[in-house]
Amino acid sequence: MRPTMSGADLPEEDAAAPTPVSAWYALAILILTTIFAFVDRQILNLVFPSLQQSLQLSDLQLGALQGLGMAIFASAASYPMGWLADRYGRRLILVAGIIIWSLATAACAYQTSFMGLFIATIGIAVGEAGLMPIIFAMIPDIFRTRHRSTANFIYFAATILGGAVGVMLGGGAIGWLTANASALPAPLASLEAWRAAILIVALPAPIFILLVATLPVGQSTAGAKEATGTAEASAGVTMLPFIRAHRTTFACIFGGIFGYCLPLSAAYGWLPLAAFRAFGLPPETAGVQMGTAMAVASVVGVTLPGVTLKFMGGDPVQRPLRIAKAFLLLAIVPSLLLPFVPSSWAMFVTAACQLTMLIGVAALMPGIVQDLSPDALRSRILSFVGIVLAIGHAASPLFVGALSGLVTGDRGVLISLSSAGMLGIAISLLCFGLAPKPLARTIAEVRPRAAD
Repeated sequence: MRPTMSGADLPEEDAAAPTPVSAWYALAILILTTIFAFVDRQILNLVFPSLQQSLQLSDLQLGALQGLGMAIFASAASYPMGWLADRYGRRLILVAGIIIWSLATAACAYQTSFMGLFIATIGIAVGEAGLMPIIFAMIPDIFRTRHRSTANFIYFAATILGGAVGVMLGGGAIGWLTANASALPAPLASLEAWRAAILIVALPAPIFILLVATLPVGQSTAGAKEATGTAEASAGVTMLPFIRAHRTTFACIFGGIFGYCLPLSAAYGWLPLAAFRAFGLPPETAGVQMGTAMAVASVVGVTLPGVTLKFMGGDPVQRPLRIAKAFLLLAIVPSLLLPFVPSSWAMFVTAACQLTMLIGVAALMPGIVQDLSPDALRSRILSFVGIVLAIGHAASPLFVGALSGLVTGDRGVLISLSSAGMLGIAISLLCFGLAPKPLARTIAEVRPRAAD
């Protein structure tokens, strides 16, 4: 039986049909849900000073809460959450995720030890692990027209800017709490301020549970087990045989994703230290300069692929890959210039030019992975993106740190960042350069054109 069609293979008249308002409403709800998740995640970072003093935690323990509790367990839970979403319904598992991370966030407010907090942060990580894979898997079901790429870019922009919005909203919640502590209900007023702040940001959970549970999405996404659980069997495709049959495609695409992750992660993690060592820039000034440059890079990087896709001709299957390779080639120049910049502002502008291109490449990947994924496996395959990125985020700081320790002089970190950039770009260009033929074969099998 032929696999279920998505927006990539609808008849021409259907692909040109206008997108209903309900689809944009659903996307707005999914974006707001993602921002809510970021607020819940960021609130712990914002209350760390008070939390550390109250519970007498060390810096190492705080680092463990952010690193081990969040990153490792989020990666471990990503695929199981994707599997559940494909089998029992994406909307249902997304609701379950909201419940898990909200309860875990609220539980943080009542912990009195490091171990209790650590277990609670694992709950947050597990609940949020399926968030982006599930939502990116839902988008082709919601947008079965030419607007799917636009929806991908809009949601990707929300994930890029969500961290900043989460910090702002979390900080606003703390500020409101400080100014209005006397107006709080007795159960909150009796708590330490940091505990009350954590509870307050978890309170909207029932609203988001209701909004997501009533999303106007199709049956294949909504999630009766009969509809989604049997989709895999009806399509005649299962996970491991599909991966084996298309292993070259997966190696090329996910290898390319790993490659561009190296310079992305390196820049965000090491640029402040590079500014201090090379130019003596204090952290607070580096934060302002880097934040400004990175905000511009994020906005331009997310916008550029959509504009380029709109005006570039050629095979629509290969077009995103061609654009990604062009962006990678453009990223070579700023990567090479980093060790030679004359000032901190020049460093951040040069890094922003590099990151603009790399973010543009990253923004194209969800659409490519959606196209090569059978509908019944989409959440699971998209979960691999998060796992590969987590591996890249773990490897990149180690690479830069090890190399900078071998390079003498105050520009050692800049040289290491340049090296990470060139290595990552080379890996991505090699993988994407080998990808066109296997990718075309995979998409031809998964999304055959409806030309009966």
